[in-house]
Amino acid sequence: MTNKNFYAASGSCAILLFAISQPIQVNAQEAIDLKGLIENFENLPLNSQLNAISLADEVEVKIASSRPNPVISIGVENFFGSSPYKGLNSAETTLQVSQDLQLFGRKQANINYAKSRAQSSKQEIEVKKQEYIRDLAKLWLALENANYQSNLEDEKIAAAKEDLGFVSLLVEGGREPKLRQLQAQADLKNAQLEKIKTQNEIANSKNNLAIISQYNGAINPRIIFMEKLGNFGDFNVANNTTYRLLVSKQSISKAAIEIAKAESKPNFGSYMGARHHAADNAISMVGGLSVTIPLGRKNQAILSQRNLQASANSFAIDNFVRTTEAQRLALIAQTNAKSREIAQLNNNLAPLAEVYDLSKIGLKAGKISLLEVQAARNELFNTKDKLRVAKFERANAIIELSYIENRLIFEVKNEK
Repeated sequence: MTNKNFYAASGSCAILLFAISQPIQVNAQEAIDLKGLIENFENLPLNSQLNAISLADEVEVKIASSRPNPVISIGVENFFGSSPYKGLNSAETTLQVSQDLQLFGRKQANINYAKSRAQSSKQEIEVKKQEYIRDLAKLWLALENANYQSNLEDEKIAAAKEDLGFVSLLVEGGREPKLRQLQAQADLKNAQLEKIKTQNEIANSKNNLAIISQYNGAINPRIIFMEKLGNFGDFNVANNTTYRLLVSKQSISKAAIEIAKAESKPNFGSYMGARHHAADNAISMVGGLSVTIPLGRKNQAILSQRNLQASANSFAIDNFVRTTEAQRLALIAQTNAKSREIAQLNNNLAPLAEVYDLSKIGLKAGKISLLEVQAARNELFNTKDKLRVAKFERANAIIELSYIENRLIFEVKNEK
């Protein structure tokens, strides 16, 4: 590559870097959903940073593909000595240009190394994006869970108000002591306090979403994960972004080994120049081949170190495959277990709701006490809360599973 082409490539990369680093204005009044927050990854400083590294590595590929710059050197011999070499009368001045020939696979090894690094940089972007989507999905799930809980709190408040109304009528009619009315009022206040706590959780969830996505506009918190069923298919670890990153790092290690092997061989260069002989004011041409032969055991030590690094990377890949498959099976088992628990809790809701309704009828008729009504109501809403927790835990497992199988981004973007 010529210097002109190199500078042109560098200039293009600089312009592109400037463009991707500029924030895109988002309409703060327009409510967006999870899909919109995912797409906002392109505007994050992290994405700009990763793209800058990737572009720099792509320039390194172009640099590695170009020949080394020729070197100009000048030297003076036979001057300021004794007898005929006093002063500069016998001096010989040599001006020459030398060029590294990059033989024995040196150039290709450097190109392969640069290409491996460039591919790894691109894969790093994919990994960070998938991690961003996973973390965003979990925070979105936390918001869903808080909203779900808020709806339950509304039901609890409505039920507590209804019970307070019943008890107040009974107290006014002299059928229940004043203490029962105070107990019902305290029960209502507790439900209202829980509602306030839940509202704080909703606000915290939205703040966490704003922090990670760096988006301060309105959010449309619709249900995506809480009602989602598990979707299990064939798993190919090669689709996992982290696995592909590990493989790309292994490629870097192998390319580094090839560089070490090339560096352990003799290196050839050529040179051509002119020599001025001061004694007779004559000029002669010089030229030839230069050979540098690596001595000692340093190159062998470097090669051994890089082989060990490649072995370590291979072990890391094998460990990742085994661990990921075990995690996947555990998540599938957890998802299935939670689905069974959800089904059982759903079956329990109708009988518990009927018991609660009958207890209210008994309270109106003066057949049972407020404490029995509260017990029936608490049992119903405790079951509903257990259902909420089970749905949350199942959704969390599904998000982790989708992340492992590299299908989370597609599932979220295809949500209606």
